[in-house]
Amino acid sequence: MSRVPFDLLLLTDPAAPLGVVASIARALDAAGSPRVAVQLRDKAASTRALLAAGRALRQATSRAGATLLVNGRLDIAVAVGADGVHLGEAASPVSDVRRLLGARALIGASRHDAAGVREATAAGADFIVVAPFAEVPRKGPPLGREGLAALVRETPLPVFALGGVGPESVALIRDAGARGVAVLRGVGGSRDPAARALAYRHSLDSARICNELLGPT
Repeated sequence: MSRVPFDLLLLTDPAAPLGVVASIARALDAAGSPRVAVQLRDKAASTRALLAAGRALRQATSRAGATLLVNGRLDIAVAVGADGVHLGEAASPVSDVRRLLGARALIGASRHDAAGVREATAAGADFIVVAPFAEVPRKGPPLGREGLAALVRETPLPVFALGGVGPESVALIRDAGARGVAVLRGVGGSRDPAARALAYRHSLDSARICNELLGPT
């Protein structure tokens, strides 16, 4: 049984109009629950800035009962008391990170093809983010429903779709067998992150209920 409680993964957007922490805090105030996770992600930020953001997000996620992950930086994750980390394809191997953080930490992995999905599964990841689901400039060919479904079949782990994903895409993504969606600009880049987070939450809940009642098509 999966240890991953969430189906909506909110990635922080360094260019968020309202600021990284404020955007996520508003989203969590509106739609926060154990079914939501936040990933602190800013490859250009200083260690001091990441620590400050991580501590603020730890408070916000704790209030909402949500999960906090840190992208790539194990030191930041440990320092702020995050629930785990997310690793890109060029990051440290999942198996090495698992040895360092222990069995309780959640570890996510970004992958883009079947071989990568199988590798991350075998290495001990808890969930996998695949991308791009839809057309995104400079991100390669989109997976679409069939490509996503093919990657889902490669692993027993929860899979999340990232890239060009709006609330209107959720039903298709769930129908492909994915657990949920990972969102960057769709929430953090919005001037109304609370409304956008609610839109994703409602779409995910509706799709989940339909799948439970009718089964995937």
